[in-house]
Amino acid sequence: MNGSRLLALFALTVSVFASPRIETTNVVCDGDSITSGVGVSIPWSSSLAPKAGRWKVTNLGIPGQFISTMRRNAPRKVDALFISEADNIVIVWAGSNDLAFGGSTPRRAYEDIRSYALDRKNRGWKVIVVGAVSRNGCDDKIEELDRLLIDNHSFADQFVSLPASLTAPGAFKNAALFQSEGIHPNQFAVSTLIAPEINSAVRNLVVRA
Repeated sequence: MNGSRLLALFALTVSVFASPRIETTNVVCDGDSITSGVGVSIPWSSSLAPKAGRWKVTNLGIPGQFISTMRRNAPRKVDALFISEADNIVIVWAGSNDLAFGGSTPRRAYEDIRSYALDRKNRGWKVIVVGAVSRNGCDDKIEELDRLLIDNHSFADQFVSLPASLTAPGAFKNAALFQSEGIHPNQFAVSTLIAPEINSAVRNLVVRA
């Protein structure tokens, strides 16, 4: 084998090993009761769908959970689920409980979300942050948190800003989209407004075509 053919073969070999085909998408959904699926039969995490290849989705949503708690627990709960040579994506959707009954401020909740995202990125995750939705008795704070996230979400790989029908002040009063307590989106909203937006963000981060 002459030198030029040997060099070409070597270059091809290096290219193959340097750009492995990623066959698995590993998605972790971390959040509160909206993520866990309170009041709905199919949570948004169950509606995520792959482009191709293997697809693993883990729902870590816990009703009443704070973003401050999620941040502390993530090294043990989330990072332990990281899979080498996979598209590792964590979706974080929280902050509402911190504002409603956790004694937090919109700025503090925002900083906790930001720190959570940066910590995960430092450990190899791609991060999707989902904006807040209207909530009975807490809309002023929710609106401020959502504005902070919309104005500066550069710490996330993708930011999901949900439609105004879910986020505008007073949106929780719409019985076509929210459950009767005015906190949780109903199944129609989850299936038609929330899941498609989050699914689109996930697909934007998947390496393979």
